[in-house]
Amino acid sequence: MEQGKQDLLNAILEEATAKAAAIKEEADNTARANVQRAASEVQTYLDDCASRDATDAADIISRRKVSAGMEGKKALLAEKRALLSEVKSRLVERLYALSHEDYLRVVEVLLDAYAAEGDKVYIAKNCAVTYGDVQSLDVCRRLSLKVDYAPSVRSGVLLSGQAVDKDLSFEALADSVFAEHEMELATRLFGK
Repeated sequence: MEQGKQDLLNAILEEATAKAAAIKEEADNTARANVQRAASEVQTYLDDCASRDATDAADIISRRKVSAGMEGKKALLAEKRALLSEVKSRLVERLYALSHEDYLRVVEVLLDAYAAEGDKVYIAKNCAVTYGDVQSLDVCRRLSLKVDYAPSVRSGVLLSGQAVDKDLSFEALADSVFAEHEMELATRLFGK
């Protein structure tokens, strides 16, 4: 009987060893599958992160390019405005440098265009024309204009009338011409 018990124990032990080996193999297979699935999920996550980082980096670069482009355009616009301002300054300088005859002609044209009957004409004390020069113009006699000096007038003339005062200084004339023709001048200087 002892032998029968031993055989039975050996049979149970063999069956238990076989079941343990099968369970171990199944556990190893499950563990390998879980490790592979986890590795795949980690790789997918890393790929997604890398893709998002690449997209974020591309967005940052794109925004910086746009910003740099805008800054460049602002700087170019500022330079263009400075050039237009310089052109206007030179125009005023050239008006100040007019000869006596040309200065008087400009005053006459301004008075013909803007003066009304009985207006007062104020001129600068230190300009290229005198009180007598302006008073002797046909337009002054025809419209009965009164001429006088005014410390506030630096160039050109200032008209004072019953309806309105009109600043016809060289600076005001340059501002007016530039306001009216700025787009045309910019197109000529810079194209489009």
